[in-house]
Amino acid sequence: MNDWRNRRNNSLQFKSMVILGSVYLPLIILLIFSLFYSVEALKKKSFEMETQMVRSYIQNLDGRLESLEDYLRSYTTTNAAIQAFAFRKVYPEKYELYKYQAYQELVNAVSAHGFIDYMYIYDSRQEKCYIAGKSEKDYRVKTKLVEDLKRTFESGVKLSSTWHCFESEKAYLIRNIKYGDVQIGILLKAENCLNISNYFTPGSNVLMCDEEGRCIDSLYPMEIHSLALGELKSGEWVEIHDTRYLQVHTESQMGDFYLAGVIPEKEVYENLPGVYLVSGSLILAGMLLIPVCVMLIRKEILKPICGLTSAITLIAEGDMEIRAMEEKNMAKELQMIYESFNDMMDQIQLLQEEILEKQKREQRMKLLQLHYQIRPHFFLNSLNGIYNLAETGQNGVIQKMVLSLSSYFRYIFGADKNFVKISEECRYVYSYAEIRKILQKEVMTVAIDADEELSSVKLPPFTIMTLVENAYKHGAIAGRALHIRVSIKRSGREGYMEIQVEDDGKGFQEEILEQLKEHKPLSDGEGEHTGIYNVCERLRISYERQVFVCFENRQTGGAAVKLTIPVEMEGEWDVSDLVGR
Repeated sequence: MNDWRNRRNNSLQFKSMVILGSVYLPLIILLIFSLFYSVEALKKKSFEMETQMVRSYIQNLDGRLESLEDYLRSYTTTNAAIQAFAFRKVYPEKYELYKYQAYQELVNAVSAHGFIDYMYIYDSRQEKCYIAGKSEKDYRVKTKLVEDLKRTFESGVKLSSTWHCFESEKAYLIRNIKYGDVQIGILLKAENCLNISNYFTPGSNVLMCDEEGRCIDSLYPMEIHSLALGELKSGEWVEIHDTRYLQVHTESQMGDFYLAGVIPEKEVYENLPGVYLVSGSLILAGMLLIPVCVMLIRKEILKPICGLTSAITLIAEGDMEIRAMEEKNMAKELQMIYESFNDMMDQIQLLQEEILEKQKREQRMKLLQLHYQIRPHFFLNSLNGIYNLAETGQNGVIQKMVLSLSSYFRYIFGADKNFVKISEECRYVYSYAEIRKILQKEVMTVAIDADEELSSVKLPPFTIMTLVENAYKHGAIAGRALHIRVSIKRSGREGYMEIQVEDDGKGFQEEILEQLKEHKPLSDGEGEHTGIYNVCERLRISYERQVFVCFENRQTGGAAVKLTIPVEMEGEWDVSDLVGR
């Protein structure tokens, strides 16, 4: 993983992308930052404008409420009929007259002042409330107001000394003054208090909320029952019926209520689409330039260089025929590099062909040497055996032995094959065992267990026989029989077979076993023992694929040699063909 990361980080493509990114990414980030900065500045400006609008709105309303409060105080303290009614204990016999006069004064005051909806007077001694409005036809509304006012006064609730919200059938602003034995006040419809300015469009709205945060009325119809208590004070934005509004609120200086202006988000940010369009276009143009630059760099620089590196990679894997292909309109400097590279590869290929030919000749000589080095090995041992028979005078056995040997050595010296079938090799292993029985007094048995499907598989001659001969020569124990078992079967490795030769003799000496595992030529001081070593060398040279050889001593006694070699089913090869693999 680390090697791959290092190769990637050191590649020309990666470095060019880093350089390109280090140039363009800061520019794009700067554009994005400018966009967000402009948007935030515009949002802040819009919020300040809307806040100032609501402030102007409530300042206008507070001005009217202040003038009405002054009017109420002045009217109450200067009107003789009101004073007489409020302090009727001075002239109790004229109560009904003062009451009538006071009521008429309220009617005249309401009619004279266009902003007042209702005026009332409540007699705390008689617990009666008298109310006057602009129209005498709204009898039901006035009756309900009288009931609600009486209930309020009779409950002992002390009304605020400022303007505050009062709810009956509709929402009102109320200002109450206690004067003598009476309560005198003004009622203003909340809807008329809100409809005092044309600051807001129909899409926007102004909401009146009491001191607890309940919305009691709005400039334009709006279902505001879904708003939680005080939600208009909790943040800049509020959602009403899936529409997002900017809200700004300002508390009244004349009463215990506040006004909240809500403006739809699309109206607040009506200029933002233009900002987004211009900035987004610049950002998009900058981002589109990156792939364009990448494509140009890849086409003009990276692609030719990658083509050259791909050719070098294939050459490193052994394909010496590959050449770097020049493209049209390639840069002059790259064309010179391509031409020089191809010329160099032509010269390298010529040198490689000469070296390979020399190596083939050397391998051919080595294989022939190994091939013929095995043949005299058994021949000399056989001659020694005949000599021993002649010394003992066993002429009949010698004759039988000579006939067997003549047939056997006719195969050895007459056949010029580099590969033989397993069935043929096994047949001569049995012949070798018979010859040993004639030559030696000790009993030796050879058992071959071979899969039927492998009988036609070919392998270098004397492979099995040399291992069997070596097992007998170095494993036999005087005075008892030697049993040799040969097993030939399919390997778990695909395309391979296993040949195992094991015996119950003395086994390998430790130093000999170490030399075999390290694939070193064997020597015991009396001469070079090349049998097993030559078999391994022939297998290594004869096969294109890897050959596996294992030597070990069995736990039950004796030695075991296991060969794992490729399966070759057809054809015979000359030595010259083999060394060229």
